[in-house]
Amino acid sequence: MILKRGLLVVVCVLLSVVLFGGVGLAQETWVIGTSADYPPFESVDESGEFVGFDMDLIREIGARLGRTVEIQDMDFGALIAALERGRVNAVIASMSPTPERRERVDFTDSYYQSRQGILVHPDSDVEIHSLDDFMQYDFAVQTGTTMDDWATNRVEEGLIEPGQINRYGDVTVAGLDLRNQRVEAFMLDLAVAYSLAADLGLEVAIEVSIEEAGNPGILLPKGSDDEVALINSVLADLREEGFIDELIDTWLRGVYQD
Repeated sequence: MILKRGLLVVVCVLLSVVLFGGVGLAQETWVIGTSADYPPFESVDESGEFVGFDMDLIREIGARLGRTVEIQDMDFGALIAALERGRVNAVIASMSPTPERRERVDFTDSYYQSRQGILVHPDSDVEIHSLDDFMQYDFAVQTGTTMDDWATNRVEEGLIEPGQINRYGDVTVAGLDLRNQRVEAFMLDLAVAYSLAADLGLEVAIEVSIEEAGNPGILLPKGSDDEVALINSVLADLREEGFIDELIDTWLRGVYQD
């Protein structure tokens, strides 16, 4: 009888810890998908740590929600499918909403205003002063991005040929091909363009804004209305407190060549 009472007490204590919390209780793990080839937003440093604007942002959001953030790296083009299949709980990868993406996933409010840059090799004969100039060359884009959408739309409009587009899953590989002059230009997010230019000895020919590109948000499974509202509330607090501006100062101010 005493043994049964002892077991009952143990069970009750465990239930109270689970229901009401307690010292040492593990936090909820929040699995976040990203494509860590996109500095200064997401990359892997020499120690193997995920670093960047997006990484600092999602960890801060996780901390405020009482969640332990676990980052999973994958190709950019695989992120939405991973979210749909439940492999990750959310995605942050400098990804902007498009009508096609909104049909498959939910987006939070944006956290950054996006522009694009066009990279060239400084020793090449390529001269780009406008998007019209850019469309005369064989160029690279990252698969699944709004820059990829822009290229596809220009093909449909008859402004470029399909063979001019070189699609890459990895930004660094595309940058290396540009350095080796296997492609003539590369369109990507502006901050990433400047970062890659510094790393690989390339040059940002022009800065542009394309109509297909919006401003990036955090992706959640379709139908996540409550979660979207919760994260939007945290993002609003982070903006008001100046945390987003601090991330811009840390990760972006030294990237742009103003």
